[in-house]
Amino acid sequence: LLQRFGVQAELTCVKRGFFPRGGGEIKLTVAEGHCGRPLRPISMTDPGTLSRVYGQAFAAGANEAQQLDHMIEEARRVLRGRLAPEIPIDIEKVLETPDTASGTGTAITLVAATDTGCLFGATQFKDPKQRLSSADCGAKAAETLLK
Repeated sequence: LLQRFGVQAELTCVKRGFFPRGGGEIKLTVAEGHCGRPLRPISMTDPGTLSRVYGQAFAAGANEAQQLDHMIEEARRVLRGRLAPEIPIDIEKVLETPDTASGTGTAITLVAATDTGCLFGATQFKDPKQRLSSADCGAKAAETLLK
């Protein structure tokens, strides 16, 4: 998306943070000569047709990793119930280590991509205070994406 604005940059997740502790780190690397320049205007008035859904389900902590399968399965079930069967759904499982995450937790991020380059996203983290099951967390992210 940044390239459409005329920016050559790379965004990297150095360390993932989880609610409520946080502590995540990202790194933005902008190509030489692109800092301080105005962004090129873009027009994204045509949302296009859905071409695929992709995402990642993250877990940090030994007990959290087991929950990802339920989260992914339920997100897929909700999406499959509302999307055309030919739309690919690819949700990757990511197991964080103490070096790549701050604290413990689980979360899922889903993206709907269209044939015109539009991206629509939804994220849901598992908040222990809300007592959402992993499956409920996946379903909630999918339902949000479909709105």
